[in-house]
Amino acid sequence: MSIPFNGSVRRPWTRRWPVALLSALFLAILVGCSADAKQEGSEDKAEGEKKDSLSSRLVPVEITPVSRGRIHDYIRLDGVVATESQIEVYSLVSGHVAELRVEAGDRVSAGDTLLVLADEEIVLEVERTSLEMQQAERDWERLQQLADKGLVSPQELDQSRTALDRATLNWKTARLAFERSRITAPIAGVVSERLVSIGAWIQRSNPLFRLLDDRELIAELDLPEKDLARIRPNLPVEVEARAAGEDPFRGWIKRISPVVDPTSGTIRVTVGIEDPQTRLRSGMYASFAIVAGTRENAVLIPKRSLLYERNRVVAFVVDDEDKAHRRVLQRGFEDEERIEVLSGIDEGEQLVLVGQNSLKDKSPVRVINEDPASGLADAKAPEAGTETADAGNTDSAE
Repeated sequence: MSIPFNGSVRRPWTRRWPVALLSALFLAILVGCSADAKQEGSEDKAEGEKKDSLSSRLVPVEITPVSRGRIHDYIRLDGVVATESQIEVYSLVSGHVAELRVEAGDRVSAGDTLLVLADEEIVLEVERTSLEMQQAERDWERLQQLADKGLVSPQELDQSRTALDRATLNWKTARLAFERSRITAPIAGVVSERLVSIGAWIQRSNPLFRLLDDRELIAELDLPEKDLARIRPNLPVEVEARAAGEDPFRGWIKRISPVVDPTSGTIRVTVGIEDPQTRLRSGMYASFAIVAGTRENAVLIPKRSLLYERNRVVAFVVDDEDKAHRRVLQRGFEDEERIEVLSGIDEGEQLVLVGQNSLKDKSPVRVINEDPASGLADAKAPEAGTETADAGNTDSAE
């Protein structure tokens, strides 16, 4: 039995298929957008990781431009301050100490009395011999008058003359003993030590005082024989004695011994020291820097920028592309903080001060200091900061 066709049976499906088609199309669009967004996010993440990786490979460094200046070549030695003249004072006669005129630390002039011996007997002897000399002189004058009249013989006149000479000699001997009972300073200077007390009995072999002339200070230094060719008389010397203050003293090479000590292999060098304010004292420990040479327009770099590889000295410089280059240096003069570069680095190049231990030749770097003297540092530091900020923004966005 056939069923007649009725259009109303298929009409509901006919109405729903456009809706299904639109839903499928919308779903496909959503899936595509999600894939595109996911792909875009992956690309952004990869780019951020790439920037982070690049930033992590850059070695942070501090730089400074290489400049020129004056530098001295020093020979550094240590020694003790002394005086050119330092003597012990002795008595030429024996006796008891009756009076002390000076103490340690007193300044004296040549001829000043330092000590007086008990001199009562000496004074009496001077007076006795003086009276005998006066009597002999009167006898001589009287006999001369008689000899002019022919009343005395020449022999009597000669005997009177001999007696006068003997009396005069005795008086001079007594006077000399009196003078020697006053112990005087043979040189001008300072009493460094008193070795006797009042009432002590002294012999000729007993030292009484030690005197030093602090107007002429010196130091005797032992110079290694390998440095002999670098010095000569009158070369300037810089002297530092911390016990006498921070200000250095000026000195000069006064004498160079002609003999090398075969035991130590050193040469005795005497340095004169200027001390107009008398701040130094004999016996003070001091450091001496002999100025063996000077260069006025040398290429100079700080010692803290150097690396030492076996027998070579190495430093790094940074070019305009933020790459470090290793340089082997030939050194010249050097002081406590700087060295002269004879070859290997030129004036104006950007020298790595900090971070050189992590560098290899042509390593990429990131300059982190802002040195006003270095245009390269000013230019590079902001770029490094911007790059880091970009990487941080990428991470935040992710």
